[in-house]
Amino acid sequence: MSYSRQAVAYRDREIQTASPSRLVVLVFDCALSNLMRARRAVQTNAIEERVDAVGKARDAIMELLVTLNVEQGGDLARNLRSVYTFILTELSDVARRQDGARLETIIKLVTELRGAFDAIANDSARTPAA
Repeated sequence: MSYSRQAVAYRDREIQTASPSRLVVLVFDCALSNLMRARRAVQTNAIEERVDAVGKARDAIMELLVTLNVEQGGDLARNLRSVYTFILTELSDVARRQDGARLETIIKLVTELRGAFDAIANDSARTPAA
């Protein structure tokens, strides 16, 4: 099996065995990976690459948005919905206009969110089931 196939198989197993909170972190990882691609594209003026990377980051944030359960999550879920909607709006603008400063703001925000969800996932992994 080639390295790339092994990497894909590993990622598939990771996704299939992940807890719901870990899955959220994996989606943030996908968004951040594509935001970093978009950053490089902005720096090199690679318009097509920027648009593609921003589109994939938007897909990841949209996945987070549509999987929110506002009934169960209450105010926290409503606040996250507002943040995700803001990020999607900003990403739409970055896809249309090369705006490195705006992209850096999005990267910082998504990084902070990813860190918070990672801490939650780690805490829930250490907490024994009742």
